[in-house]
Amino acid sequence: MFKSLAIVFAVLCSMVLIPSMPTQAASDDRCFAETGFCISGQIRSYWERNGGLPVFGFPTSELRSMDIEGTPFMAQNFERNRLELHPENKAPYDVLIGRVGALSLEQDDINPDILAIDDYDTKETDGVLWKSDPINTKWFPQTKFFIAGEFLEYWRTHGLQLDGKKSISEAESLALFGLPLTTHYLSEDGYLSQTFERARFEWHPDNPEPYKVLLGLLGNKYLPK
Repeated sequence: MFKSLAIVFAVLCSMVLIPSMPTQAASDDRCFAETGFCISGQIRSYWERNGGLPVFGFPTSELRSMDIEGTPFMAQNFERNRLELHPENKAPYDVLIGRVGALSLEQDDINPDILAIDDYDTKETDGVLWKSDPINTKWFPQTKFFIAGEFLEYWRTHGLQLDGKKSISEAESLALFGLPLTTHYLSEDGYLSQTFERARFEWHPDNPEPYKVLLGLLGNKYLPK
């Protein structure tokens, strides 16, 4: 009898000592009551590391397969853009930002004047003037447009984290926003704006710093629900 009790006691002790295993792995979802959608995994890491809410906005869809330029990719829509998973690329390019700025120009009935390029060869006076002030203006020969003033300051101080350094390089700004595709213009809401490959800059002079330059909600308007 004592031997049987000893065996039972030993079994009970072993059950106490064996740590209980969780029945389900902890979720890394970050959910937003504002839109009812969550972000997780690579998308969440990218969103948090590269600007979060001011740059991308809230998620407006789940992560799902989307047709992107004729090829299906897993992607998720946000208020200001779309984040796409590209497993064919090496990090940090395995997550890419949608070209929603370019998409907006394709879909809108736009004023052709905003696409009028600035050419040093044909606009001598303006060209010399702009070119002589590299601190406050930047010329992009690829598209033949300038960025100037507050928009240039915003462009230079925001970018993707590609090298792990705190400072923002020109390559990192270019990776986040892309090239300018228009000159400055008044948007339908009356804000001074400029469209880039992946964003639209808007000047909101009545806002406090650092919110005078905002990114347009292009994802809400141009991406399929």
